[in-house]
Formats: sequence, C-alpha cells, structure tokens
Amino acid sequence: MRPTCFLAASILVISTVTFADSPSELKRDAALAGIDACLQGGKGCRDLDKNIETLAQLYRPGDKAVLLTLLRFPYLTDFFDEVLLADPDGFLSSVASLPEWHQQTVAEGLSGMAFGLALPRFEAVRATLKRLSESSPNRELAKKFLETLETYNDSFSWHFPDSTFGGSWNSRELPSLGEEPLWPMAPGTASAFRIIVLPCLFGGPEIASLTISPDGTGRIRFRAMNFQLKQTTNKSYTLDAQKVAKFLAALERTEFWKMPKESYRHGFDGAEWILEGVQNGTYHVVERWCPDNTPFRQVARDLFKLAHHWPPGGC
Repeated sequence: MRPTCFLAASILVISTVTFADSPSELKRDAALAGIDACLQGGKGCRDLDKNIETLAQLYRPGDKAVLLTLLRFPYLTDFFDEVLLADPDGFLSSVASLPEWHQQTVAEGLSGMAFGLALPRFEAVRATLKRLSESSPNRELAKKFLETLETYNDSFSWHFPDSTFGGSWNSRELPSLGEEPLWPMAPGTASAFRIIVLPCLFGGPEIASLTISPDGTGRIRFRAMNFQLKQTTNKSYTLDAQKVAKFLAALERTEFWKMPKESYRHGFDGAEWILEGVQNGTYHVVERWCPDNTPFRQVARDLFKLAHHWPPGGC
C-alpha cells in the first residue's frame, strides 16, 4: 500500500506545483498586484494599461474572477459591451455585488460615457438588455442600465440619413437646436445644404443651413449653442437668387458630390466639419476633421458667411 500512497501523494504535489506555476495564474497575480499598487499608492501606473489588458485577455477564456477588478475602470466601454453581449446575466450579477454608485458608474461606462456608442453597438446592447428574462434576478438592474444607455445615446433619435458615422458624430445638442435630418426634404424645397461644426471638447455646435426654393431664392439660418454662457443663437436671412447661384457655382467647383464621405485623418482634439447637401433627389454628406484650407473648407465657410456669421477659426 505504501508505494500506492506515495504515488498518489506525488501526483498531488506535482499537480499543485503545476497549478501554482501556471503562466496564466502568474500573469493574473502580477497584473492584479500592479493594478492594486497603482490605485493604492500610485506606484507602477506606467504599466496600468498593460495590466488591464492582461486581465481582459484572461477573462475571455474563462477567468471570470478578474471581472470585478476590471469593473473599476468605467472607460473600458468596448470590453463591458463585449462581456454583456456574451453573458448578460453573468455581467449583471457581478455588477449587482457593487455599491449603487459603482453600479451607475459601470452603466455609464457601458453606455459610452460622454461620447456615446456607434449605432450598431448601441442597438445590440439595448436589445440584449431588453431581452433579459422577466424571471432574471438582474431584471431591475438591466432596466436601470437601459435607462442610462438611452440617456447617453439619445442622439440616435436624430441621425444623418444613410450615415455610417459613429455615435460621436451625432451631437446630442442638434435636436434641442431644432435641427432635423436634411432628407427627405420639406415640401416646397428644391434643394438644401447644411454645414455643422462639432467641437471636440468645450465648445458648442455651430450650424448654417440653406434651403433653396424652386424660384432660386433661398433662406439661410444660423444656429449655435454656447455651453459656457448656457445660451443658444438662432437667426435667419432671406437670400436673393444671385447670392444663391453664386454659392451653388462655388459648390460645383469643389466637386462636392464626388467627395468621399469620410477621410482617414482624425485626431484627439479638434472639430468635425460635416457638410450635407440635397439636390435633384440626391443626398450626400462629407465629414472632415480639422479641414485645412481646402475647397471643402472654403465652401463650408461660405455658408456661414451667408448667415452673417464669422466662420469658426482654428480647425
């Protein structure tokens, strides 16, 4: 019997050593220790992103224990959405163990926080939260998450026709300024054009829209929101046919209708310029980040000038 017991004990020791020395376990423990050191005393924060990514990679194959640590970082929107879509009850059960203030922080992170979500992701997350069974113990929490999701992404009640832009292009302030999708056109309108400038951080949107009647005359309207002063501007002017024709000629010279919808040039700060047009039953939209002194920028500035507004400076 002694050799058998020795063999069994040997197997147990080997298994224990193998488990303790598992690369995944070692990586997890090192990442957890690094994150804790950063949050507690500010040490090792240089590797914080790396340690967070390590835990996210370990979670995907099945190390669910790391989720509570990852929930401490609400900016992990893509990861939160991924986990919710894959395991709604598992994700919400983990969140339910947190204090209410922390639950709300996670809900805001899931919803994209200040920038919102891309429309396909928003619709997928919303459908998953709505689909949760009424018998689920997480049903009430799912309702709270759904309310936060829709609040942070309320811009999807208004979006650019045929848009492929992400959620960040759809300013939540546009509906409050009275802006509506340019297409389909209002009755009695021959064509319409609009420039929208969306600042990245502290400014408010600036909008100049031109509607052209069948007789060639036009109506230009300027709208803007100033966050710091908490005020909006709304003014409009009538344009004679000559001014309208001059603008349309400048637009044609830019070859606006052939411009790609988006460009690959983007940055962390700066404004998005979005120029829309509807003419002869055709809708087209062009978006550029911080456009240089190009024909696109010039014709966009022309719209602002027609509205008696000095075009936005910088980018």
